[in-house]
Amino acid sequence: DASKGPATAKKTYFKKVSAVNFATATKEDIDALTVANSDAQIIEIAQGDVIAFITETGKKGLISIKTYTNLASTLKSTASIEVKIQK
Repeated sequence: DASKGPATAKKTYFKKVSAVNFATATKEDIDALTVANSDAQIIEIAQGDVIAFITETGKKGLISIKTYTNLASTLKSTASIEVKIQK
């Protein structure tokens, strides 16, 4: 299905986490994340969420949803995020 992107697109998997404090997360915390290629590729988000992710190449990271506005009437949403990822 062409609407899902090109066949060569890299996959990333996401999982909401509550046991990780984004502001104080260290390299060791990110290394210890338990997110796998069996987790979701698309998730719903809300302001304040912290989301763990792993890329197809195995890099792990965290996303903090700082602000989120769901404009359902126009099918558009906006978000501000911060990201921490393994080097």
